[in-house]
Amino acid sequence: MGMTVGSRSDGGGGTHHPSMRESSYATHHHPGMPRRSSAKKLESLQREVDFALELFHQETENEGDDDGSDEHLRRNMDNDPRMETDHRYPDYGSFGDDYDDSLPETDATSNSTSVVSNYENGPMSDAINCSAPSAGIRGLSMAHKTKSILSLPLSLLQSHPTMNSFVAVDDTSSTFHNVVADELSRLRRSEEQIYRGVEFNTSIPLRNAMEPFLAAARLRREEARQGVFDTLEMVMMNQGSGERARQRASASSDLLLPIASNYGVPYPALRNESSFLYDVDSFPLDSILANALGAEDLSKLHIDHPSMEDKGRLLAALQNPDRRRQFHRCFDSFVTTQVIPLLHTQALSKGIFYTNRYQLQKVRPQSIIYRYQAFPNISLVRPGECAAEPHCEISQGHSIGNICYHIPLTPSFGTNALYTESHPGREDWHPLLAKSPGLGFQFDGSRCLHFNPRNETEITQVSLNFRIAITRAPDCHDIAYDPDDQLCCLELLKDKFSYDNPGFYDEIAVAVGEVPTYFMPRPVSSKGEIMVIG
Repeated sequence: MGMTVGSRSDGGGGTHHPSMRESSYATHHHPGMPRRSSAKKLESLQREVDFALELFHQETENEGDDDGSDEHLRRNMDNDPRMETDHRYPDYGSFGDDYDDSLPETDATSNSTSVVSNYENGPMSDAINCSAPSAGIRGLSMAHKTKSILSLPLSLLQSHPTMNSFVAVDDTSSTFHNVVADELSRLRRSEEQIYRGVEFNTSIPLRNAMEPFLAAARLRREEARQGVFDTLEMVMMNQGSGERARQRASASSDLLLPIASNYGVPYPALRNESSFLYDVDSFPLDSILANALGAEDLSKLHIDHPSMEDKGRLLAALQNPDRRRQFHRCFDSFVTTQVIPLLHTQALSKGIFYTNRYQLQKVRPQSIIYRYQAFPNISLVRPGECAAEPHCEISQGHSIGNICYHIPLTPSFGTNALYTESHPGREDWHPLLAKSPGLGFQFDGSRCLHFNPRNETEITQVSLNFRIAITRAPDCHDIAYDPDDQLCCLELLKDKFSYDNPGFYDEIAVAVGEVPTYFMPRPVSSKGEIMVIG
């Protein structure tokens, strides 16, 4: 059973699926704002998803029966008006000839972080959903390898008994991880193929099995995108004046944009999938986390802690401020002295800071704010356990301004790796592979769907996942909104986690355009004293 640990919130590890009528926290949607003409397309897609799930459940229930049920299902599909168009795979042709032009070049591979489930989520302080103990031992039948998620919002957990409360979840054969695992068990793969990862793109049975879950994830992503467009329309109406502003906002609301479009997406040039190296001697994240947990080897946690109760007690150590202080300081230093300077260099090379015409007219230095997750989500998935079903960050309440980072602390390969698409809508699933600590991934997890299969390897997978967004400092907000500005505006920056937990994010300011009086080997930045969570 995969676990995700986050500070002050579940960090995307909740189990709530937003409905079509809910407002989007990620985009600060106002219910009074008009919906787009694409709402009809969403309703049509919802019907198709419901029908696909219905057929899928029928196939699952009738599996192994020789009653001609397959032919019966095919006749139903042929006669159902909802299936007149084949939506099994995305229609890339609908993106038009400019599809590739709207996407940045792919640099390497990348990944994702949060956790989605099929079950309703309660308040964050009670967001502990897990299954009955299954010992997490390889060789158990698929029916006994239960799926569960344990989220630990550190500052909200009331006591150790709360952490060790176990709520049974429904483990039917129609869950995403069981379906994928069943299909994988039928494939004959060499050891090299197993190490490289699952070929989701070439296996038709795998794609067919995944489709109902992918369809639901696409639907939730599209609903979240509509919230982004509503927020941009509101900003245009507030910044403009008179009939011209209303016409401009109305024109944007009538757009039918493919998922690959960068309209309304902050700094699209920084969303390339890429990998980067870091010095494990300067940032020994794996060993410091192991020390905080009282473990010797993170990849062997399943040996010393085989049960769910053991896992709960293991992660309970992170509730102790003294135990997690050293890890927190190492992580904060890693983000502020390694990751943000790297991102800042990318932004400078792409000219991201000079895309607002009103700021250019003022000809003055800027103070750029990098907002980053104060404490990472710690993903711990032992052999036989599951983590995340197909999802993207904006559908879970995160800001579309976030760029996602995935840092494996144990070898990442085969079914213990994270799988993502290289660009929104491509669904060219590939794993983020790492042989050892020292390799990190940057990717557009806000829009790209990503997921974890069930961990069928022999090791425990441990990784860190966090998010960074870029905006201007408050003293720069007298600059008028410019639709061409690639930095994230305040309205899009606000999300569910900044509302629910003000300490979920931390900030660092970087001066841009000032004449330096001294020189340092990194961007001149300022930050308050590190706040150790607790």
